[in-house]
Amino acid sequence: MRFFKIIYFSFCSLDACAVKFEKIGCFSDNHQQPRPLPQLLLTDRDQTSNKFSGHLIDWKKWDEYIRDIACRCAKKADEKRFPVFGLQFYGIVD
Repeated sequence: MRFFKIIYFSFCSLDACAVKFEKIGCFSDNHQQPRPLPQLLLTDRDQTSNKFSGHLIDWKKWDEYIRDIACRCAKKADEKRFPVFGLQFYGIVD
């Protein structure tokens, strides 16, 4: 198991997640090249994207949702062997 440092995420990590991670800060992304994290890993916002996760943002169960997406982000980054990942705009993972 690898340990990740998360750079955009501003909420607590999920203890039950199989991949351990911690917040290292909030950083700016002006969406111009070169981007800090240029590869889209998954999205819960755009159902037309080939990176759509199959999950939609659950605004009514936000506390559960944010922990779930953080864990899914960590798992996806681990699969790609990325040392960091970022969560932006509530449901986009780079």
